Amino acid sequence: MNHQYTDDIRISASLVLYKPDFDALGQTLRALECAGREVLRQYSARLTLTLVDNSDDPSWSEGVAAWLNDRAAYLSAWTVSLLCSTGNIGYGQGNNLVIEQAESDYHIVINPDLFVAPDSLIQALRFMKENPDVGLLVPAVFGNDGTRHYLCKRNPTLFVLFLRSFATAFIRVRFKSELDRFEMRDRNYDELIEGVEFPSGCFMFFRTRYLKQVGGFDPRYFMYFEDADIGRRLLQIARIVYVPDVKVVHLWERGTHNSLRLRYETIKSALIYWRKFAFFKDESSRPETSLLPLSDWEQHPIPTKPVKRILLIVVYYLPSIMSSAKLMGDLACEFHRLGYEVLVAAPDSSIRKDCEVTEEAGIKVLRVKTGEIRSAPQLIRAWREIRLSSLLWRKGKTYFLHHPCDLIVYYSPTIFFGGLVARLKRRYRCSSYLILRDIFPQWAVDMGLLRRGSLAYRFFKHKEKLNYDAATVIGVQSPANRDYFLERGLDRKYRLEVLYNWAATSGNRRSGRGEYRRRLGLEGKVVFFYGGNIGLAQDMDNIFRLAERLQDDPRAHFLLVGEGSELPRLRTLVTEKNLTNVSFHPSVDQEVYLDMLSDFDVGLISLDGGLRTQNFPGKMLSYMDQAKPILASINPGNDLSDFLVKHDAGLVCINGDDDRFESLARRLLEDEGLRNRLGRNARSMLEDWFSVKRAARQILSHVEGAR
Repeated sequence: MNHQYTDDIRISASLVLYKPDFDALGQTLRALECAGREVLRQYSARLTLTLVDNSDDPSWSEGVAAWLNDRAAYLSAWTVSLLCSTGNIGYGQGNNLVIEQAESDYHIVINPDLFVAPDSLIQALRFMKENPDVGLLVPAVFGNDGTRHYLCKRNPTLFVLFLRSFATAFIRVRFKSELDRFEMRDRNYDELIEGVEFPSGCFMFFRTRYLKQVGGFDPRYFMYFEDADIGRRLLQIARIVYVPDVKVVHLWERGTHNSLRLRYETIKSALIYWRKFAFFKDESSRPETSLLPLSDWEQHPIPTKPVKRILLIVVYYLPSIMSSAKLMGDLACEFHRLGYEVLVAAPDSSIRKDCEVTEEAGIKVLRVKTGEIRSAPQLIRAWREIRLSSLLWRKGKTYFLHHPCDLIVYYSPTIFFGGLVARLKRRYRCSSYLILRDIFPQWAVDMGLLRRGSLAYRFFKHKEKLNYDAATVIGVQSPANRDYFLERGLDRKYRLEVLYNWAATSGNRRSGRGEYRRRLGLEGKVVFFYGGNIGLAQDMDNIFRLAERLQDDPRAHFLLVGEGSELPRLRTLVTEKNLTNVSFHPSVDQEVYLDMLSDFDVGLISLDGGLRTQNFPGKMLSYMDQAKPILASINPGNDLSDFLVKHDAGLVCINGDDDRFESLARRLLEDEGLRNRLGRNARSMLEDWFSVKRAARQILSHVEGAR
């Protein structure tokens, strides 16, 4: 069932009992009541709590019912019921009795000795409402004495489970680093942690539709490992996130150390888990990839590798001057810095052979010969992009087959990598991540370049679907882009998250020595700088109307650096209107581009007002990196406006409001202090929100969990 997010929230909860400690249970219910009242103060909500009695002694069930009846008066926030199972059917199966009947938006699984903080459910609801692709929220867990419990865990190995369950204290100290890594102590528990593989079962805040989609808990686990199992399955379709603002206290006991029966249950559950996920093979025993004849590669699946290797598939890569080349180059370097082996595959029109492999800054780059794409006429460009998957596979096949990877990261635009990614994903048995920066063909329909329902539109929609289908996770570039998918119900089919654009910030800031001002004759000018594609989606007429309005101020000058389909027409327009305050400069490489940008004053952004899909232009990252204030004229509903205004990093108006655009430009023209303040804030915003380290960590959080 697809529940819409409204103020009428339905929360169900299940609490499985087996001969409980009534003092602890009473404290658990009082804490839930307090947190439930906080929810009802802020939301119109229905809260239902079902206690499942797994006791195999009827007298215990009668005692629980009488005890609960005596406390009904102070449980006013929740509708409470007691369900008696047919005996001790196990923790997961007991919860399943409630999950199967739940008709809620969110479902909570809670232990009878766990106490939620008063604001915990409010914090959980806020986060889940803001992140609709999250299937399970993991809380910060503390002991009764305030000691933190490290319960965000990675997928277990046999050795780690032996250390935790059976090893002496002396042995555990000797292998502390392995245990610390298992408990993710290398991550900051005061910050969000994405991709938790093994969540703790003491408190689990599910989105109910995802919980039902995976079928609840696997009933084969009597106790132990049911949380590891459901976490692994849930990560296939949704995000699992640790949220430090959601706090709980757990009266945790290591029962495994004190009971032979519990040790037996641990071993039994571990064997079920290992058989199910085929982890009984030790990593070190997996075969290395060997060089087989191509006919053999066609017939045999790729063996799993101990080396972590990432494949990036892109249209443009360094030294290309395209902003996406810089974006993916920075990401490749960050993956390499983190210790991964990185391969890049890209088309190239300049090489002589069918394919060439080079090593650049420690990164292996496979270039496959294709025709020129960027500057080709539109029909030829479209034909060449359509053939990208088949060409890269045909000419790069041997290399792809000899270098199996653990993760495929691919970039859109283009929409034509889906076929290649799907093929490699099957062979490598790995996950894939689509970095989606362009929702095509929708934007072409918005611009009037393509008619909805036409043959071309249907063809492109088919290719778009194949591109999405090949992705394990799709990273869209803004919340508004995510809403585009949600409004169409596509969140039920695709696993989505917001992945903001990024840039490497260390060592890139230039001094701005004035060399390009002198060379271009722009001393004494306040230069509005535009760098990047000069095409239809940017509505360059918008900038030219502004330039025409500012001709009365001799200080104002507009410098456009780049290429694109609109450039010939705009050169003619400058001549016709005698716009002496506009200059063009051809595209330059990244180093020269940043040197030029550092010399000038304001970064310009223009987006066509008719666009329905939202865009964070890549050029904005360069502006922020060089601490330039941003002047943006954008389409309605674009999240970029909120970002720039909230962080005081730029001035924004809606495309079409020419008077407002002019007024903002004149403010920047007159006030150097304003330009400096906005520029400093833009740089800070880049470091806080758009760093390549942040983007790489987010993508890598899915490497293990999504496999």
